[in-house]
Amino acid sequence: MQQLYWDNWKRFLNQRGLTPLICALLEQAGSLMPLVSQIMFLGLPLMKSLSWNNQYQVLIKTLADENSVDHFSHYLREVRG
Repeated sequence: MQQLYWDNWKRFLNQRGLTPLICALLEQAGSLMPLVSQIMFLGLPLMKSLSWNNQYQVLIKTLADENSVDHFSHYLREVRG
């Protein structure tokens, strides 16, 4: 389920030239991502009415799990490479 939106996120990051920055962030600060997901969780009630609420919730779950963060970082590196 968590990989459902990875193509969308990759495309978004590539279009804005953010892929290298996000890869570096995920690799260097990956252990902080569960904390980031908790902070994002606090904003969840505000996101309920937005059309991309489902993607936001999946992103929270992805960042909460260190293995998912590693897999997503690896996915971005492979696609980019």
